Amino acid sequence: MKISFNTLNIDYRKLNKYNGFGNAGNRMIDTLESLGYDVSINDHTADVGFVFNHPRWAMFYPHQYNILYFPWESTELQEGWPTVMDACDEIWTPSNWCKDIFENFTTTPVYVYEHGVGEDWVNRKRYVKDTFNFLNVGAEAARKNGWSVVRAFRKAFPHNPEVRLTMKMLSHVSVPLPPSLGKVTYINERWPLAKLQKEHYKHHVYVYPSSSEGFGLTPLQAMASGMPTICTENWAPYADLLDPDLALHGTLGTTNWEEIHPGKLFIISEDETIDRMRYAYDNFDSVAQNAYDLAPKVHERYNWRTLTASAFGDLKKRLS
Repeated sequence: MKISFNTLNIDYRKLNKYNGFGNAGNRMIDTLESLGYDVSINDHTADVGFVFNHPRWAMFYPHQYNILYFPWESTELQEGWPTVMDACDEIWTPSNWCKDIFENFTTTPVYVYEHGVGEDWVNRKRYVKDTFNFLNVGAEAARKNGWSVVRAFRKAFPHNPEVRLTMKMLSHVSVPLPPSLGKVTYINERWPLAKLQKEHYKHHVYVYPSSSEGFGLTPLQAMASGMPTICTENWAPYADLLDPDLALHGTLGTTNWEEIHPGKLFIISEDETIDRMRYAYDNFDSVAQNAYDLAPKVHERYNWRTLTASAFGDLKKRLS
């Protein structure tokens, strides 16, 4: 079976050294090739056309078996997306939460193919030497509630000079962010994945009170690295691997970003985020040990090769 990754706006090979869509697409391609599949890019002669992108950027070739694979974060879809989904042979998505949403809008079969986490996210137990460091990645997306993290941090540790927060983002706003403000460090740059990984090992706790994710790759990577992770459990396909003392419990409510994310998202209590940050700090030896013990389970379940072999093996059976 020959598979073509059909793309209009993502160069997976160019973006593979960064995190996100490009890196995930490149991991899929490399894994498929290692499994013996014939993979190409934008090849109209391939048996299967695989589009890893949102419907607005979908590109299909005639006479191919077309699969559209994408994550989503709210209970409604953007205008025109169901029409594109109905034109596919299959829809794939990274979580059961997304699958349940999509099945409200299309009769096309929907299957789950979760993202994996690379072996380069090495499990290391965290120890505190001098300062205690929290980390958040992705505040450029408003639904991830990065600025709520800053407020929660300041309320949780107003008079403790030994606790710091790093906000790593890639924001395109016209007003430049200061490199640091008080005990908060802002990093607004595109970093190669290897550099981002090194930054994780300098920090003790990952904070991610996101209102919704199509999968939630960055908290899973933090978990795989052995880092205690404060994360919303409602949308997470790996909720059972979250430390229950650090999990955030959202309530489904009206979105604040109707144009981008129509419908509903999970509302996260800032007070609960404060509580989880204080708990992680006060009980760090315990949560660090728990994170270190859970990381091998993360790697075992979210192995790219295992997930890819299963998803595309099932596809081969359906096509036969």
